[in-house]
Amino acid sequence: MPQLPICPVCDEPVADQPAQDWTSAYRGGAPWWHLVDNTPICPAEGGTYSRAVFVEDGWSMPTPEYEPRRGSTAVFSGRWLRYEPVPGFGRYYEGYRATVLGWWNGAFELALDHEALTALTQTFNAMADYVGGDWRTVAFDGHTLTIARPQSVGGGVHQARPTDGRYRIGWGLPWLPVRSNRCDRVFGRP
Repeated sequence: MPQLPICPVCDEPVADQPAQDWTSAYRGGAPWWHLVDNTPICPAEGGTYSRAVFVEDGWSMPTPEYEPRRGSTAVFSGRWLRYEPVPGFGRYYEGYRATVLGWWNGAFELALDHEALTALTQTFNAMADYVGGDWRTVAFDGHTLTIARPQSVGGGVHQARPTDGRYRIGWGLPWLPVRSNRCDRVFGRP
């Protein structure tokens, strides 16, 4: 498992050099720098720079076998939304707060609120605009979610309306539970 240096005060990932001077070679010494906002590591008691702490990192949750239980709430994202601002450190453009409804074909089925679903459909539509209109698979009119199913799962068009204000998604995609502080933006409420 890779080791990730974090700030012992705020638990944010750090690097031994500022992002604008990144050489990818370990330089050691102090101060360490927060990767998220490129600020020096938080001060320790006494006002001196903290020393980075190395922890195991599995790109998403604290352990690779982490799997939220049915009915629990977590932040989810997908590998297609992951990027590396610096080598070896993964972040996600967006995360969606969702409740686990169950699993379909080994993948999570989730319930999202209106805010998270709106953001998700906007992201999917932006990808379709970039790649090509034939990639457009979802539409949301503010109340009804319309999903065009791929031929591999039967094809056709499916419409989903909210149940208790939440929309069921999953679509066989490999959703991952992720740390919210690894997301640039998180949408949805528990």
